[in-house]
Amino acid sequence: MRRVLWVLAFAAAAGPIAAADPWTQEPAAMFGISIGQPFPAAGEIADCPLFAPFRRENLPDEMCVDTRKGFSADAIALRYVPLGGVLGDASVELHDGLVRSIRVTFDRRQFAETKALLLDRYGPSHSRVADESGETLAWTGSRITLTLRENAGDRGNATLEIRDRSATPAPR
Repeated sequence: MRRVLWVLAFAAAAGPIAAADPWTQEPAAMFGISIGQPFPAAGEIADCPLFAPFRRENLPDEMCVDTRKGFSADAIALRYVPLGGVLGDASVELHDGLVRSIRVTFDRRQFAETKALLLDRYGPSHSRVADESGETLAWTGSRITLTLRENAGDRGNATLEIRDRSATPAPR
C-alpha cells in the first residue's frame, strides 16, 4: 500500500505528461479514397481497360480499378495511382466494407521524388529509420498512419501505406 501511495505522489509531483503536437496536415483521404469510409461507389473510379496483345492502346491517364486481379469484399487492386509525377499500383484493404489501408507500390528510383512530395505536403515525418535495407519515414495522426518505405533489396520497389489507426492493433 505504501508503494502505491509513493508512486501516486511521484506521478502527481511530476505533472501532466506533455502531449505530442497534433499532425495538422493529416489527410482524411488519399487519391480520392476516404480512409475508414466505404470504397467509392461503382463508376466513381473507372475499371482499367482490358488490353489485347494485338492492339496498341494508350495507357489510362487516371487511376482505375484493375479487374484482372479480381475483386473481393476484402481487397481491391488499383493501377496508375498518382503520386505527384509517379504512377504506382495499389491494393486497398477493406474490412466490413470500410477502407482500412491503401498500399501503393512504385519504382524505387522514384523514392526521392515521392519523399520530397510527402514532406512538402504533410510536413516533417514523425519518425525516420535509415539502414542498409533502405529508408522508412512515418507520419502518425489521430486517424491514420502514413508510412513511406524504400526497399533497397533486389525487389527494386518502394511502398507508401496509408492505414486507418482504428484498424491497427495496439502494441503489446
